[in-house]
Amino acid sequence: MEKWQDPNVIALWIAISVVFVVTILLFVIKIMHSGYKRMMQANLRQARLQVEHQKKLVEVKNHEISDSINYALRIQTASLPEKKELADRFPGHALFFKPKDIVSGDFYWSAGEEDEVIIVVADCTGHGVPGAITSIIGSMLLNEIHYVKKLTRPDEVLKELNRLVKLTLRQETDSLSKDGMDMSFCLWNKKTNTLRYAGANRAIYLLRDKDLIECKPT
Repeated sequence: MEKWQDPNVIALWIAISVVFVVTILLFVIKIMHSGYKRMMQANLRQARLQVEHQKKLVEVKNHEISDSINYALRIQTASLPEKKELADRFPGHALFFKPKDIVSGDFYWSAGEEDEVIIVVADCTGHGVPGAITSIIGSMLLNEIHYVKKLTRPDEVLKELNRLVKLTLRQETDSLSKDGMDMSFCLWNKKTNTLRYAGANRAIYLLRDKDLIECKPT
């Protein structure tokens, strides 16, 4: 019993006990840290997989939207006059047509024979796909007015176009829909070299010598 009562022996056992407990604690902490690290790595892998999955979904959706818009461009392009038609009607003409978002809310339209030719430029409500839809409606209605109803006078055409746009888009007097188009409509008689014009919020500019003349619309 005297051996265990020796202070040096007691201190030694206390030291050994402390070292043992600390070792156990460090071992437990290491295990916990290793488990936490594995859990974090697993969470990061899962998060990375989710991000990659979402990225692929976005890429697929963007591709589908891009394909749809490009197909809409083909339809809109088909509704515009061909370059040869414009060259025959307006020799030496210049055309600037640059859509903002692939498809355009602006459009141009032309018709006529050798002596009398028509050129129309229009700016539809909105841009991109909504504007392109309105522009195609405008081209279709102008075809009906000219080729079916045989109207050519600019003022008569714009009045009829205004009526048909409201009818097509169901724009009643109390309707909230204000979609439509601003337009310049010109009828050029090559034989008499006269120009008839009507405009809906779009002016026409005449260049005579060095003077620029603006014909304001109503």
